[in-house]
Amino acid sequence: MNPRLTLTDIFSVFGSLGCTAVLCKPLAENDNSKNQVYLGPDFAALNVLPHGELTQEGNSPSANFKASLDWSWINDELKLSRAPGAQLILYPQYPEVRLSGFLRGSETAPSALMRPRSNDYEVPQRILLLGINSATGRIIGFLSVAKTEIFEEIGKALKGRVLQGVFYDLTLLLPAHRDPRAALLQTLKEIALRGWIRSKRLDRDHNIVPCESPNCGGYTLEAELGITPNSRSEPDYLGWEVKQHRVESLEDLPRRLKLKGSPITLMTPEPKAVLYIELGVEGFIKKFGYQDRVGRLDRLNFGGKYVCETVYPLTGLMLTLEGFDVVSGKMKADGRIKLVKPGESDAAAIWTFADLLKHWSRKHAKAVYVPSLSEKIPQLVYRFGSFVRLGEGTDFIRFLKALAEGTVYYDPGIKLENLGGQPRIKRRSQFRIISGDLPRLYDSMSVESLA
Repeated sequence: MNPRLTLTDIFSVFGSLGCTAVLCKPLAENDNSKNQVYLGPDFAALNVLPHGELTQEGNSPSANFKASLDWSWINDELKLSRAPGAQLILYPQYPEVRLSGFLRGSETAPSALMRPRSNDYEVPQRILLLGINSATGRIIGFLSVAKTEIFEEIGKALKGRVLQGVFYDLTLLLPAHRDPRAALLQTLKEIALRGWIRSKRLDRDHNIVPCESPNCGGYTLEAELGITPNSRSEPDYLGWEVKQHRVESLEDLPRRLKLKGSPITLMTPEPKAVLYIELGVEGFIKKFGYQDRVGRLDRLNFGGKYVCETVYPLTGLMLTLEGFDVVSGKMKADGRIKLVKPGESDAAAIWTFADLLKHWSRKHAKAVYVPSLSEKIPQLVYRFGSFVRLGEGTDFIRFLKALAEGTVYYDPGIKLENLGGQPRIKRRSQFRIISGDLPRLYDSMSVESLA
């Protein structure tokens, strides 16, 4: 090892490579090239490490999931090279996540230090540093070893810090670091101080355009943050997913935010199988939909609140959860959420765990929930609250548990209009949760004042 290398040198390299976060993991003896590197007894690592598309290895219930990583190593001479085989492997049957293939093909990988223990090799203490460029998804790894100056420096930096999953967060040591949490809260404070804001959204070219639909609160907040509407499975703003939700009043918000309150949409994945696909959305609504409940003519709706194992009377359908044990928290790779009519063989709709895991794994690691009020006279305007909630630390198992317990539910907003002419279809499949139940999804949730 280079005896002159310091922690400042490494963090300077991280900064020059555009890293916006630095994570640290002390390695155990079994963290090696043979046994892979253990990243936790759940899927939380997916929420903090940028990764490629999740792919399922086989179709059996015990199959694994894999996701590629854009991983490079720097060595003690500050040389950089990519490890093209780096990937995450998810083992649903345990559950756990491991890092694999992280040495192969990289000239600067610390291969000698990642050997398993043998008769002629005693594994030294090691600490892994990960610099993360959130804009590109690139991960830069550096391995320090005991009895070096940089190892001692890292040890001192870790004192007093709280372990988050399997990682310590050393982001604040980056040069010229801008704290994303503080920057987020400051921006939301400025938005709250503006008072009533005309409803709007940004188009794909970043132009401000009018917005008059019922869900314009989220679009208006995104426009204030400079976020264009998109369906990317990535956080919205400085690594945070931004969620706006309605409240009845902005007075006494700290107490109100802990009450049940209004529903909040968590994600909107379309079903991928069975009658919803075979019949098409129009055929699906004609088979399972119902006449509009407030008397609007020439319209069929498919809505309702679908809680696990409970039949919704207007459609006769029930949500079921297959391949998940709520007690042990173990899931099967071929697990799925199904919308079924009791007694019928064909499911109305299916969402596979594989597809839902892709939606959940990047969007919800850190989320801010912003309360809002709206007024429609003389024009649609929104006002955002001076207290927000920050949820940190989640994984897909928490989502499945909440679904099994009825805390998370399916709440579609699908309709078919102009039945006598050219039919118009609106599709929106959404999984939602009541505002006061949000803490069930996170390791920690705090109410923060923007005053």
